[in-house]
Amino acid sequence: MNSKSPLQRNVFPTRKLVVGCLLPVLLLGSVVVWLSLHVQPAVRMPVSRLPASTREARHEDYVGSQACASCHASQVNQHARSGHARTFYRTDDGRFDSQVDGRQFKDPERGVTFHYHAGPGGLSVTLPERFPDDAFPLHFGLGSGHHAISFMTLVPGTDGRAVGIEHRVSLFGEDHEPGLTPSHRGQAVTQEVEHFGRVRSPELLDRCLGCHTTTYRREGLKLTELQPHVGCESCHGPARRHVEQMQHGTIGDTLGLTAISWTATEQIRRCGECHRRPDMLESPLEPDNLKLVRYAPVGILQTACYRKSEGRLSCTTCHDPHRPVSRDAQHYETRCLSCHSAEPAQQVSCKVSSQKGCIACHMPQVEVHPGMSMSDHWIRVRGADGLMSKER
Repeated sequence: MNSKSPLQRNVFPTRKLVVGCLLPVLLLGSVVVWLSLHVQPAVRMPVSRLPASTREARHEDYVGSQACASCHASQVNQHARSGHARTFYRTDDGRFDSQVDGRQFKDPERGVTFHYHAGPGGLSVTLPERFPDDAFPLHFGLGSGHHAISFMTLVPGTDGRAVGIEHRVSLFGEDHEPGLTPSHRGQAVTQEVEHFGRVRSPELLDRCLGCHTTTYRREGLKLTELQPHVGCESCHGPARRHVEQMQHGTIGDTLGLTAISWTATEQIRRCGECHRRPDMLESPLEPDNLKLVRYAPVGILQTACYRKSEGRLSCTTCHDPHRPVSRDAQHYETRCLSCHSAEPAQQVSCKVSSQKGCIACHMPQVEVHPGMSMSDHWIRVRGADGLMSKER
Protein backbone atom coordinates (compact mmCIF):
# COMPACT_ATOMS: atom_id res chain seq x y z
CA MET A 1 0.00 0.00 0.00
CA ASN A 2 1.25 3.50 -0.79
CA SER A 3 2.41 5.60 2.14
CA LYS A 4 -0.15 8.22 1.12
CA SER A 5 -3.55 7.44 -0.32
CA PRO A 6 -5.04 9.66 -3.06
CA LEU A 7 -7.37 11.12 -0.46
CA GLN A 8 -4.49 12.12 1.79
CA ARG A 9 -2.72 13.83 -1.08
CA ASN A 10 -5.65 15.74 -2.48
CA VAL A 11 -8.60 16.15 -0.13
CA PHE A 12 -9.64 16.66 3.46
CA PRO A 13 -9.73 13.39 5.46
CA THR A 14 -10.43 13.43 9.16
CA ARG A 15 -10.44 9.73 9.89
CA LYS A 16 -8.82 6.59 8.49
CA LEU A 17 -10.96 3.53 9.17
CA VAL A 18 -8.54 0.78 10.14
CA VAL A 19 -10.24 -2.09 11.99
CA GLY A 20 -12.81 0.41 13.22
CA CYS A 21 -10.28 2.76 14.90
CA LEU A 22 -9.79 6.51 14.35
CA LEU A 23 -6.59 8.20 13.21
CA PRO A 24 -4.84 10.42 15.74
CA VAL A 25 -5.99 14.02 15.80
CA LEU A 26 -2.50 15.18 14.80
CA LEU A 27 -2.84 13.58 11.39
CA LEU A 28 -6.07 15.51 10.86
CA GLY A 29 -4.32 18.76 11.57
CA SER A 30 -1.59 18.15 9.02
CA VAL A 31 -4.06 17.29 6.28
CA VAL A 32 -6.23 20.33 7.03
CA VAL A 33 -3.18 22.51 6.43
CA TRP A 34 -2.66 20.80 3.07
CA LEU A 35 -6.26 21.36 2.03
CA SER A 36 -6.08 25.05 2.86
CA LEU A 37 -3.61 25.36 -0.01
CA HIS A 38 -5.51 23.32 -2.58
CA VAL A 39 -9.33 23.50 -2.28
CA GLN A 40 -10.76 26.25 -4.46
CA PRO A 41 -13.98 27.99 -3.38
CA ALA A 42 -16.94 27.83 -5.73
CA VAL A 43 -17.73 30.80 -7.94
CA ARG A 44 -19.65 33.40 -6.00
CA MET A 45 -23.37 33.31 -6.75
CA PRO A 46 -25.62 36.39 -6.80
CA VAL A 47 -27.80 36.15 -3.69
CA SER A 48 -29.76 38.65 -1.64
CA ARG A 49 -28.69 39.21 1.94
CA LEU A 50 -31.09 38.84 4.83
CA PRO A 51 -32.28 42.04 6.49
CA ALA A 52 -29.79 43.55 8.90
CA SER A 53 -32.14 42.87 11.81
CA THR A 54 -31.59 39.13 11.45
CA ARG A 55 -28.28 38.63 9.69
CA GLU A 56 -26.10 41.39 11.17
CA ALA A 57 -27.45 41.80 14.69
CA ARG A 58 -25.22 41.03 17.66
CA HIS A 59 -25.53 37.53 19.07
CA GLU A 60 -26.20 38.93 22.53
CA ASP A 61 -29.37 40.55 21.19
CA TYR A 62 -30.91 37.11 20.68
CA VAL A 63 -32.67 35.40 23.56
CA GLY A 64 -33.91 32.12 22.01
CA SER A 65 -37.42 30.90 21.36
CA GLN A 66 -37.93 29.60 24.90
CA ALA A 67 -37.66 33.15 26.20
CA CYS A 68 -40.69 33.98 24.06
CA ALA A 69 -42.70 31.15 25.63
CA SER A 70 -43.33 33.01 28.87
CA CYS A 71 -45.85 35.20 27.02
CA HIS A 72 -46.42 33.28 23.77
CA ALA A 73 -46.55 29.69 24.99
CA SER A 74 -49.12 28.52 22.46
CA GLN A 75 -47.19 29.81 19.45
CA VAL A 76 -43.85 28.50 20.73
CA ASN A 77 -45.27 25.05 21.53
CA GLN A 78 -46.92 24.79 18.12
CA HIS A 79 -43.77 25.98 16.38
CA ALA A 80 -41.73 23.30 18.17
CA ARG A 81 -43.67 20.69 16.17
CA SER A 82 -43.05 22.37 12.83
CA GLY A 83 -40.42 21.69 10.20
CA HIS A 84 -38.84 25.06 10.89
CA ALA A 85 -37.99 23.88 14.41
CA ARG A 86 -35.73 21.11 13.05
CA THR A 87 -33.60 22.43 10.23
CA PHE A 88 -30.02 22.12 11.50
CA TYR A 89 -28.16 19.38 13.38
CA ARG A 90 -24.62 18.41 14.24
CA THR A 91 -24.03 14.81 13.21
CA ASP A 92 -22.18 14.04 16.45
CA ASP A 93 -25.44 14.21 18.42
CA GLY A 94 -26.41 10.74 17.19
CA ARG A 95 -29.65 11.82 15.52
CA PHE A 96 -28.78 10.31 12.15
CA ASP A 97 -26.88 7.23 13.35
CA SER A 98 -29.73 4.73 12.92
CA GLN A 99 -30.68 6.16 9.54
CA VAL A 100 -27.18 6.21 8.07
CA ASP A 101 -24.77 3.84 9.85
CA GLY A 102 -23.94 0.82 7.70
CA ARG A 103 -25.90 1.98 4.67
CA GLN A 104 -24.54 2.02 1.14
CA PHE A 105 -25.53 3.99 -1.95
CA LYS A 106 -24.30 3.36 -5.47
CA ASP A 107 -23.82 6.55 -7.44
CA PRO A 108 -25.94 6.04 -10.59
CA GLU A 109 -23.70 8.35 -12.63
CA ARG A 110 -20.19 7.52 -11.44
CA GLY A 111 -20.64 3.84 -10.57
CA VAL A 112 -18.89 4.10 -7.19
CA THR A 113 -20.53 3.16 -3.89
CA PHE A 114 -20.72 5.41 -0.82
CA HIS A 115 -20.43 3.59 2.53
CA TYR A 116 -21.69 5.38 5.67
CA HIS A 117 -20.34 5.08 9.20
CA ALA A 118 -21.38 6.52 12.57
CA GLY A 119 -18.90 7.10 15.38
CA PRO A 120 -18.27 9.26 18.44
CA GLY A 121 -17.14 12.15 16.23
CA GLY A 122 -20.22 12.05 14.00
CA LEU A 123 -20.88 10.63 10.56
CA SER A 124 -18.37 9.81 7.85
CA VAL A 125 -18.51 8.38 4.35
CA THR A 126 -16.04 6.24 2.44
CA LEU A 127 -15.45 5.48 -1.24
CA PRO A 128 -13.51 2.20 -1.17
CA GLU A 129 -13.14 2.08 -4.96
CA ARG A 130 -11.18 5.33 -4.95
CA PHE A 131 -9.84 5.82 -1.42
CA PRO A 132 -9.63 2.40 0.30
CA ASP A 133 -8.33 3.58 3.67
CA ASP A 134 -9.88 6.99 4.19
CA ALA A 135 -13.16 8.50 5.31
CA PHE A 136 -14.68 11.91 4.72
CA PRO A 137 -16.58 13.59 7.60
CA LEU A 138 -20.16 14.84 7.38
CA HIS A 139 -20.40 17.62 9.98
CA PHE A 140 -23.97 18.91 9.74
CA GLY A 141 -27.41 17.79 8.59
CA LEU A 142 -29.59 20.48 7.01
CA GLY A 143 -33.32 20.08 6.47
CA SER A 144 -36.45 19.10 8.38
CA GLY A 145 -36.49 15.59 6.97
CA HIS A 146 -39.96 15.90 5.45
CA HIS A 147 -38.58 16.47 1.95
CA ALA A 148 -34.86 15.89 2.41
CA ILE A 149 -31.80 16.11 4.64
CA SER A 150 -28.52 17.21 3.08
CA PHE A 151 -25.11 16.99 4.72
CA MET A 152 -22.46 19.70 4.87
CA THR A 153 -18.77 19.65 5.81
CA LEU A 154 -16.61 22.69 6.58
CA VAL A 155 -13.08 22.74 5.17
CA PRO A 156 -10.54 25.56 4.73
CA GLY A 157 -10.28 27.31 1.37
CA THR A 158 -7.28 28.87 -0.29
CA ASP A 159 -7.80 32.23 1.43
CA GLY A 160 -8.13 30.69 4.87
CA ARG A 161 -11.89 31.12 5.03
CA ALA A 162 -14.08 28.07 5.42
CA VAL A 163 -15.84 26.68 2.39
CA GLY A 164 -18.65 24.15 2.51
CA ILE A 165 -18.69 20.73 0.91
CA GLU A 166 -22.32 19.87 0.18
CA HIS A 167 -22.40 16.07 0.19
CA ARG A 168 -23.33 14.42 -3.08
CA VAL A 169 -25.93 12.19 -1.41
CA SER A 170 -29.00 13.35 0.55
CA LEU A 171 -31.78 11.51 2.39
CA PHE A 172 -35.22 11.91 0.83
CA GLY A 173 -38.76 11.52 2.14
CA GLU A 174 -40.04 10.23 5.44
CA ASP A 175 -38.16 6.95 4.88
CA HIS A 176 -34.85 8.81 4.39
CA GLU A 177 -33.95 7.02 1.19
CA PRO A 178 -30.54 8.06 -0.17
CA GLY A 179 -30.31 9.76 -3.56
CA LEU A 180 -28.24 12.33 -5.41
CA THR A 181 -28.51 15.80 -3.91
CA PRO A 182 -30.45 18.24 -6.14
CA SER A 183 -28.10 20.13 -8.50
CA HIS A 184 -25.45 17.39 -8.28
CA ARG A 185 -26.58 15.53 -11.37
CA GLY A 186 -23.99 15.76 -14.11
CA GLN A 187 -21.45 17.39 -11.80
CA ALA A 188 -17.91 16.94 -13.11
CA VAL A 189 -15.04 16.12 -10.76
CA THR A 190 -12.36 18.81 -11.13
CA GLN A 191 -10.63 18.24 -7.76
CA GLU A 192 -10.48 15.27 -5.42
CA VAL A 193 -12.86 16.70 -2.86
CA GLU A 194 -15.65 16.68 -5.46
CA HIS A 195 -15.80 12.90 -5.32
CA PHE A 196 -17.65 13.51 -2.04
CA GLY A 197 -19.63 16.64 -2.85
CA ARG A 198 -19.88 20.11 -4.29
CA VAL A 199 -17.71 23.00 -3.12
CA ARG A 200 -19.74 25.94 -1.82
CA SER A 201 -18.10 29.35 -1.50
CA PRO A 202 -17.92 31.14 1.88
CA GLU A 203 -20.74 33.43 0.76
CA LEU A 204 -23.04 30.58 -0.25
CA LEU A 205 -22.05 28.60 2.83
CA ASP A 206 -23.21 31.51 4.97
CA ARG A 207 -26.46 31.62 3.06
CA CYS A 208 -27.08 27.91 3.74
CA LEU A 209 -26.24 28.29 7.44
CA GLY A 210 -28.20 31.54 7.72
CA CYS A 211 -31.39 29.92 6.45
CA HIS A 212 -31.09 26.81 8.61
CA THR A 213 -30.17 28.52 11.89
CA THR A 214 -31.46 31.49 13.87
CA THR A 215 -28.00 32.88 14.54
CA TYR A 216 -24.38 31.71 14.47
CA ARG A 217 -20.85 32.96 14.09
CA ARG A 218 -18.36 31.17 11.88
CA GLU A 219 -14.86 31.13 13.36
CA GLY A 220 -12.54 29.14 11.14
CA LEU A 221 -14.04 25.67 10.87
CA LYS A 222 -16.15 26.07 14.01
CA LEU A 223 -19.63 27.50 14.52
CA THR A 224 -19.99 29.50 17.71
CA GLU A 225 -22.87 31.46 19.26
CA LEU A 226 -25.13 28.97 17.54
CA GLN A 227 -28.91 28.89 17.83
CA PRO A 228 -29.88 26.07 15.47
CA HIS A 229 -33.11 25.78 13.51
CA VAL A 230 -35.49 28.51 12.35
CA GLY A 231 -36.76 30.05 15.57
CA CYS A 232 -38.99 32.97 16.52
CA GLU A 233 -36.18 35.48 16.01
CA SER A 234 -35.45 34.27 12.48
CA CYS A 235 -38.54 36.18 11.34
CA HIS A 236 -39.22 38.59 14.19
CA GLY A 237 -35.63 39.66 14.69
CA PRO A 238 -33.54 39.66 17.89
CA ALA A 239 -35.93 39.94 20.81
CA ARG A 240 -33.81 41.06 23.77
CA ARG A 241 -35.07 44.64 23.58
CA HIS A 242 -38.67 43.44 23.34
CA VAL A 243 -38.25 41.11 26.33
CA GLU A 244 -36.72 43.90 28.40
CA GLN A 245 -39.58 46.22 27.43
CA MET A 246 -42.12 43.63 28.53
CA GLN A 247 -40.32 43.06 31.82
CA HIS A 248 -40.08 46.77 32.62
CA GLY A 249 -43.41 47.88 31.16
CA THR A 250 -41.81 50.31 28.70
CA ILE A 251 -43.23 48.98 25.44
CA GLY A 252 -42.73 51.28 22.46
CA ASP A 253 -44.81 51.59 19.32
CA THR A 254 -42.86 48.97 17.35
CA LEU A 255 -42.36 46.43 20.17
CA GLY A 256 -38.77 46.18 18.98
CA LEU A 257 -39.69 43.40 16.53
CA THR A 258 -40.26 42.89 12.82
CA ALA A 259 -43.01 40.98 10.98
CA ILE A 260 -45.73 42.56 13.14
CA SER A 261 -47.47 44.44 10.32
CA TRP A 262 -45.85 43.26 7.11
CA THR A 263 -47.83 43.61 3.90
CA ALA A 264 -48.48 40.54 1.76
CA THR A 265 -45.60 41.44 -0.53
CA GLU A 266 -43.26 41.96 2.43
CA GLN A 267 -44.25 38.55 3.83
CA ILE A 268 -43.55 36.80 0.53
CA ARG A 269 -40.27 38.63 0.16
CA ARG A 270 -39.19 37.61 3.66
CA CYS A 271 -40.16 33.96 3.16
CA GLY A 272 -38.39 34.15 -0.18
CA GLU A 273 -35.09 35.00 1.50
CA CYS A 274 -34.79 31.27 2.17
CA HIS A 275 -37.48 29.73 -0.03
CA ARG A 276 -36.28 31.81 -3.04
CA ARG A 277 -37.52 34.83 -4.93
CA PRO A 278 -37.48 35.37 -8.71
CA ASP A 279 -34.40 37.61 -8.49
CA MET A 280 -32.45 34.70 -6.97
CA LEU A 281 -33.11 32.24 -9.78
CA GLU A 282 -30.49 30.77 -12.06
CA SER A 283 -32.97 28.89 -14.22
CA PRO A 284 -35.63 30.26 -16.62
CA LEU A 285 -38.83 31.64 -15.15
CA GLU A 286 -41.08 29.47 -17.31
CA PRO A 287 -44.35 27.64 -16.42
CA ASP A 288 -42.94 24.24 -17.39
CA ASN A 289 -39.69 24.58 -15.42
CA LEU A 290 -39.94 21.82 -12.81
CA LYS A 291 -37.19 23.38 -10.70
CA LEU A 292 -39.47 26.29 -9.85
CA VAL A 293 -41.89 24.03 -7.97
CA ARG A 294 -39.33 23.91 -5.14
CA TYR A 295 -39.63 27.69 -4.70
CA ALA A 296 -43.12 28.51 -3.45
CA PRO A 297 -42.67 32.33 -3.29
CA VAL A 298 -41.60 32.36 -6.94
CA GLY A 299 -44.75 30.52 -7.96
CA ILE A 300 -47.10 32.65 -5.86
CA LEU A 301 -45.77 35.88 -7.35
CA GLN A 302 -46.60 34.66 -10.88
CA THR A 303 -50.24 33.91 -10.20
CA ALA A 304 -53.32 35.93 -10.99
CA CYS A 305 -54.50 35.02 -7.48
CA TYR A 306 -51.70 37.13 -6.02
CA ARG A 307 -51.84 39.97 -8.54
CA LYS A 308 -55.61 40.39 -8.28
CA SER A 309 -55.87 39.96 -4.52
CA GLU A 310 -55.18 43.66 -3.83
CA GLY A 311 -52.55 42.79 -1.26
CA ARG A 312 -54.51 40.09 0.55
CA LEU A 313 -52.84 36.88 -0.67
CA SER A 314 -49.56 35.98 1.01
CA CYS A 315 -47.84 32.91 2.42
CA THR A 316 -49.71 33.30 5.71
CA THR A 317 -53.08 33.23 3.94
CA CYS A 318 -52.71 29.45 3.88
CA HIS A 319 -49.80 28.69 6.23
CA ASP A 320 -49.69 29.61 9.91
CA PRO A 321 -45.95 30.18 10.45
CA HIS A 322 -46.31 29.08 14.08
CA ARG A 323 -47.78 25.67 13.24
CA PRO A 324 -46.75 22.53 11.36
CA VAL A 325 -47.70 22.66 7.69
CA SER A 326 -51.10 21.08 7.14
CA ARG A 327 -51.25 18.08 4.78
CA ASP A 328 -55.04 18.29 4.47
CA ALA A 329 -56.17 19.45 1.02
CA GLN A 330 -59.51 20.60 2.42
CA HIS A 331 -57.68 23.03 4.70
CA TYR A 332 -56.36 24.83 1.62
CA GLU A 333 -59.51 24.44 -0.48
CA THR A 334 -61.43 26.35 2.18
CA ARG A 335 -59.09 29.26 1.57
CA CYS A 336 -59.46 28.94 -2.20
CA LEU A 337 -63.25 29.05 -1.87
CA SER A 338 -63.14 32.15 0.29
CA CYS A 339 -62.44 33.98 -2.97
CA HIS A 340 -63.57 31.53 -5.66
CA SER A 341 -67.16 30.88 -4.66
CA ALA A 342 -70.35 31.31 -6.69
CA GLU A 343 -71.22 34.41 -4.66
CA PRO A 344 -70.72 37.29 -4.96
CA ALA A 345 -71.06 37.38 -8.71
CA GLN A 346 -67.82 39.28 -9.33
CA GLN A 347 -65.72 36.42 -7.95
CA VAL A 348 -64.35 33.78 -10.33
CA SER A 349 -65.87 30.35 -9.81
CA CYS A 350 -64.26 27.20 -11.23
CA LYS A 351 -66.28 25.80 -14.16
CA VAL A 352 -65.00 22.26 -13.60
CA SER A 353 -65.67 21.87 -9.88
CA SER A 354 -66.84 24.87 -7.90
CA GLN A 355 -66.64 23.26 -4.44
CA LYS A 356 -63.78 20.75 -4.33
CA GLY A 357 -60.64 19.52 -6.07
CA CYS A 358 -58.95 22.93 -6.18
CA ILE A 359 -55.55 21.73 -5.00
CA ALA A 360 -55.36 18.55 -7.08
CA CYS A 361 -56.11 20.50 -10.26
CA HIS A 362 -54.42 23.85 -9.72
CA MET A 363 -51.63 23.09 -7.21
CA PRO A 364 -50.75 19.41 -7.76
CA GLN A 365 -47.86 17.58 -6.19
CA VAL A 366 -44.94 17.49 -8.63
CA GLU A 367 -41.87 15.29 -8.30
CA VAL A 368 -39.07 17.83 -8.45
CA HIS A 369 -36.36 15.29 -7.70
CA PRO A 370 -36.48 11.50 -7.38
CA GLY A 371 -38.05 10.85 -3.99
CA MET A 372 -39.09 14.46 -3.39
CA SER A 373 -42.48 15.91 -4.36
CA MET A 374 -43.85 19.39 -3.63
CA SER A 375 -47.01 21.38 -4.29
CA ASP A 376 -46.72 23.70 -7.26
CA HIS A 377 -47.56 27.20 -6.00
CA TRP A 378 -47.81 28.65 -9.53
CA ILE A 379 -51.63 28.48 -9.32
CA ARG A 380 -53.08 28.20 -12.82
CA VAL A 381 -55.31 26.41 -15.28
CA ARG A 382 -53.16 23.53 -16.44
CA GLY A 383 -52.94 22.02 -19.88
CA ALA A 384 -53.10 18.36 -20.85
CA ASP A 385 -49.43 17.89 -19.92
CA GLY A 386 -50.12 19.12 -16.40
CA LEU A 387 -47.59 21.94 -16.52
CA MET A 388 -47.86 24.09 -19.62
CA SER A 389 -50.75 26.33 -18.84
CA LYS A 390 -52.56 29.56 -19.28
CA GLU A 391 -53.96 31.80 -16.58
CA ARG A 392 -57.50 33.04 -16.30
